[in-house]
Amino acid sequence: MQTILLYCLPPVMGYKDLLTFVRSMALSGIYNLILLIKCLGVYFLCNAVLTDITDSVGKFYGKFNNIMAVLSKHSNEMSTLHLVKSYCLPALLYGCEVWHLNDSNRHKISVAWNNCFRGIFSCCWRESVKPLQYFWHTLPIPYLLHQRKLLFWKKSCIALILLFYSHYLVACIRLVLLWVVCIMCCRRNCQTTQSEN
Repeated sequence: MQTILLYCLPPVMGYKDLLTFVRSMALSGIYNLILLIKCLGVYFLCNAVLTDITDSVGKFYGKFNNIMAVLSKHSNEMSTLHLVKSYCLPALLYGCEVWHLNDSNRHKISVAWNNCFRGIFSCCWRESVKPLQYFWHTLPIPYLLHQRKLLFWKKSCIALILLFYSHYLVACIRLVLLWVVCIMCCRRNCQTTQSEN
């Protein structure tokens, strides 16, 4: 039995097409079909259902406020920024690879990230934080979103290629083993015929 991980279905596929596809794959007996539930939302994304990011933004602000309460505002900015990148940013961007965002949601996420910089450095409340982000080697949120999506699809493609080659490799190994068994059987037959003579 082979297993296929479908990260995403074609966006043109409708609900009936999706059911037909799943049934045909399940009934064929060749593949076990594992659909990632979070990515099954692709059908809904096709119909312009947007991702709700309020939980992510809330978790981000909660973690950020905890870090700021512990370190206070007069701590080392580098260590504070490192903690924010390590603990808060993953909470903000969790699952962003499959998000469908409109401009308003992108703006909310950018505001949260920019306010984080303003809180750490106690400056730039009316100015852009892009110079700070540049100086501290940090990307703005739109770039981080695109970067994570590209890395996700790169890993997915590599996983599918490895899956293909692993099945190809298994087939080659089976073929070689079959040849070895055939050669051994031929040798046994030759030895038995020679011993009979």
